[in-house]
Amino acid sequence: MLSAAQRQILRTELTSDPLSRGYAAMSHDAAADRVNVKDRSVVRRIDKRKLLRWGVTNDRMTKVRSEADSGTNGKRSIAYAALKSLDIPGDYVTIDDEFLSMFDALVTGNVLSASDKTALIEAATETVSRVDELCGQGAIADNQDVYVCRVEMGG
Repeated sequence: MLSAAQRQILRTELTSDPLSRGYAAMSHDAAADRVNVKDRSVVRRIDKRKLLRWGVTNDRMTKVRSEADSGTNGKRSIAYAALKSLDIPGDYVTIDDEFLSMFDALVTGNVLSASDKTALIEAATETVSRVDELCGQGAIADNQDVYVCRVEMGG
């Protein structure tokens, strides 16, 4: 069951149908099934083990470490910060705009290549449901959530 805030997000999804999924013609059960289908690609985090595997391919980690140690490409602090992301507690590193900007700077500074960044994005891409994408990792909507959004909330 979704929280009240998550139901408000779901209500907006069901009423505006921004992806033209046809929610209006669906039963509560069908709409719940549709928002729970894992068919959305998102980049929001990467498992540290995947990040390490990405780093050893094509000697990427050595390039970043070399930049952090010597600063030969003028991106020393950014390279250091990229390495420190592995020290953050937990099993995952969040891929947000700030993280992507850091890797853009490493590409611009010729520490990494554009294909290195593309490979990182591919490694961090996961397939999720629409409700997971909108309401947060692990969110699942049931037919009661859809009913509340449509009937009780006036959607």
